[in-house]
Amino acid sequence: MQRVRGFTLVEIAVVLVIVSLIAAVLFAGLRTATTSSKYRTTNQVLQNADAALVNYVTVTKRLPCPANGSVPAGTPGAGVAAATCASPGDQTNGVVPWVTLGIPFTDVVDGFGNLITYRVFAALTVADSMNFTSCDTSGTNAAAAATASGCACPDNPAFGAAIPANCTPPLQAFANKGLLVQGAAPSIPTAIPSTGAAYVLISHGPNLGPAWTGQGTVMSLGTGTIGTNEANFNGANQDVFATPNGYFDSAVDQTETPSHFDDILLHPSVQSVVTRAGLGPRTHP
Repeated sequence: MQRVRGFTLVEIAVVLVIVSLIAAVLFAGLRTATTSSKYRTTNQVLQNADAALVNYVTVTKRLPCPANGSVPAGTPGAGVAAATCASPGDQTNGVVPWVTLGIPFTDVVDGFGNLITYRVFAALTVADSMNFTSCDTSGTNAAAAATASGCACPDNPAFGAAIPANCTPPLQAFANKGLLVQGAAPSIPTAIPSTGAAYVLISHGPNLGPAWTGQGTVMSLGTGTIGTNEANFNGANQDVFATPNGYFDSAVDQTETPSHFDDILLHPSVQSVVTRAGLGPRTHP
């Protein structure tokens, strides 16, 4: 009779090591694929919120203030824009006001299960402040008008008639408006022409930020650490950033380095929002 030979401890150990390595590779791949899917979802949510804000501007000719993220979804006041938001503290807990915008709650929840933080240039939330149709590209007035938008011009002159001298050019009306965002694709209110952001939409990514959950609670740190630039500028529970540095945006970097950045921001310029809303300055052939 032949003797049946079993596995030695060394052989079993080798097999276990190989299985562990394969499992680790598969798990890492699955985690990467899952995170990528969450980022894709988040990008779509940001686009949806942005489109809803532009639609709101089209109808009301102004932007809404943020809603209070500390109010649990489904309770009175949740998702409703604050009446005013002129003081920095008014936007401390600000999230996208989904009820005011008339969009579902799911349209303001990122791929990581948290609400989108929303910060807005407060001067653009008052009546008629996003209506730039009374500005004229041929205007020569050296200063913005004393109106909510900074625009002032008589009705369109007859064909061939000269543009009145008191028409406000867009360059003057947009000057110094908007929020400052530094880093990749910056938004600079003091640029000529101004590229200041009408608002900033922020998903705080896989490490949560911290961000509001929609249940009236702020998430503590999730996976990984808060990068330097995230900690300084993008905490969901911080005030509007009145520092000279403003907000910060960068390409997504999930490495565990001190300066890593896993937030996703959307910060369209005032001029971009106005144009998409059909409220841009008038032009001439």
